[in-house]
Amino acid sequence: LKMCVLRSQRLMDEVTQALPGDNGVKVNVNPKTLRATVKNIFQRNQERSVDEHMAEEMQHALNAYGKVALKRFIDTVPMICVEVMQKFANNINHILSDTSDDEIERFVTAPSNTVAKMNKLKRKADTLEKGIVAL
Repeated sequence: LKMCVLRSQRLMDEVTQALPGDNGVKVNVNPKTLRATVKNIFQRNQERSVDEHMAEEMQHALNAYGKVALKRFIDTVPMICVEVMQKFANNINHILSDTSDDEIERFVTAPSNTVAKMNKLKRKADTLEKGIVAL
């Protein structure tokens, strides 16, 4: 919303809440009472402190800034991700070009105790599956 709309929105809400409901029922409104009610709403608004008005104005400005900043953030994140992925690929290529085949094998091979546990679990699973088939 535009800032000028936001500035008057609270006052508009108070005035519309003071009016009789729009539920299709005809309501007689005393012009004097309505005038006094609207005047009272505006008077309460004028009696608010400068700090209260400035706080409300700051809240509107911060909300507007937040909406714009969020859009910029959302626009920027994919570009940062692409840059990171490109750098990652270049770095990985550089690191791997300086690494021997034996070092790569050592990094990608599971430790022997882990391999033994995996084999033991595979045998156990095979035995259990054969038991299920036998039943």
